[in-house]
Amino acid sequence: MTNAFTTPPLKSAILDKLAAEHDAEIVERIASDYLVERPAHYAAGDNDIECIDAMRAAFGSESVRIFCELNTFKYIWRMHQKSSSLHDKKKALWYLKFALSLEEGAAEKDPRIVS
Repeated sequence: MTNAFTTPPLKSAILDKLAAEHDAEIVERIASDYLVERPAHYAAGDNDIECIDAMRAAFGSESVRIFCELNTFKYIWRMHQKSSSLHDKKKALWYLKFALSLEEGAAEKDPRIVS
């Protein structure tokens, strides 16, 4: 799934345009949220398959749900060991939302889907 934010040069152009038209703080928040929800380095190859989707195909939804719960724990555990805990809080919440979407079998609750 390729979009404007997964193509690095285009992503930079979009952020530059936003920066020119909006408050720098808002643009920074958008960029920060993007790094939590869909970082480009999470997708590999020409087909943009994210690692978490490959894991689900290889190990099944239940194993990935447990992985997400453990990652939630990891991000909460270490969030105060960094200069800013906001990123780790957002990552913990992302993994918890993903785990819930798997548990409920509700693809529309996948945190990668923008409503």
